[in-house]
Amino acid sequence: MTQTGVAAVGAAVGLRLLSGQDAAPHGSATAAAGAARTSGATAGAVAPAPWALVAPLQAGSSIGNGWRIKSLSEVRLGASTLRVEHATGAECDVHICLRRGAAIGVAASRHFDFVLMNAADGGVQTNEALGVSLLALARRAEAQEAQVSRAGFMRHDARIAQYGWDQIT
Repeated sequence: MTQTGVAAVGAAVGLRLLSGQDAAPHGSATAAAGAARTSGATAGAVAPAPWALVAPLQAGSSIGNGWRIKSLSEVRLGASTLRVEHATGAECDVHICLRRGAAIGVAASRHFDFVLMNAADGGVQTNEALGVSLLALARRAEAQEAQVSRAGFMRHDARIAQYGWDQIT
């Protein structure tokens, strides 16, 4: 599917993809905070990293538009954290959460939401190139998610209710 087709699919399912002015969805200070969050998880893993969801992609694989996978965490606090990095060095975290009902993330498959964690609470425009890349990744996940255990995954709102915003970000 072309990027235009992926963007159209996203628009059709009501996903907000708004153009950003630069490749980074947020500044370097936020990216540094994201690195600290990923390394400082307080809860133990309950399931291994769900690499089968994005197979055959792995760390270092391109997801398009200058973005690549940096890492994929084990399932902790109800989600797996996908860290992506842009060719410019900008990084951001995408929490892969359980989806039930309407999609709430920047992208979604049938069973998973891809929630961009940029500490903006929906108040910052999503970089369009990143959004398109995540939509394509979600389509890949949808084709493979039947083979992935959902053990340990929670809906994003349930994660916030159980652990609090400060714990999951």
